[in-house]
Amino acid sequence: MKTYNKTKECQVRDSKPNRENEALLSGTLCATYSPAIYRTEDGEAYYRFQFIKLGEKFEIDILEQPPYRGRDESYNVAHRLPSDRGGLKVCVTAGSEPTSLEDVKKLAIGWAELTNTYIKSGITIDEQVQQNAVLNV
Repeated sequence: MKTYNKTKECQVRDSKPNRENEALLSGTLCATYSPAIYRTEDGEAYYRFQFIKLGEKFEIDILEQPPYRGRDESYNVAHRLPSDRGGLKVCVTAGSEPTSLEDVKKLAIGWAELTNTYIKSGITIDEQVQQNAVLNV
């Protein structure tokens, strides 16, 4: 799987960046903590996340994302689950939850990029991860 190790510093004109009044560069996660706004590397999509610290681990609530354009949105395909806070959260394998703010940022970016590719191409997240694993062997 492609790793996203860098979070670029975001530049915004006010404290609440959005599509109308922001200068967020492609591939940039704007998050001093939470909520976080991510603009995909292709510059075409925005995702908003809430990072929730639960003891030693984090969960990532999905506050906003592009529509799936008719693609399968089931939990096992889209890797989203119901959040205890309402809405949906990024699905993470039990025991693999991020434990640092840097790790939670990387996970949010990775999920957004994989989801963006799925929406555009129809190649599921699982298929992308499998393809990336073969390429990295």
